[in-house]
Amino acid sequence: MNPMRYRLLPLALVALSFPSFGQTQAFDAQLTRDGVTLNYQDARGALAAPQRKRIIDTFYFAY
Repeated sequence: MNPMRYRLLPLALVALSFPSFGQTQAFDAQLTRDGVTLNYQDARGALAAPQRKRIIDTFYFAY
């Protein structure tokens, strides 16, 4: 292995030892408005709360 690989190997091992570092929590909700129920799931928690709210509001507006 070349010297650069020797430098990157410890960093890769550290990154693998902290799998949840930097990850967000999943979001799962069941919402009901005017008799319409929405099951909303964001398995990776990729969206911020304001974005989720806009998506949910848009769904109910369109429905």
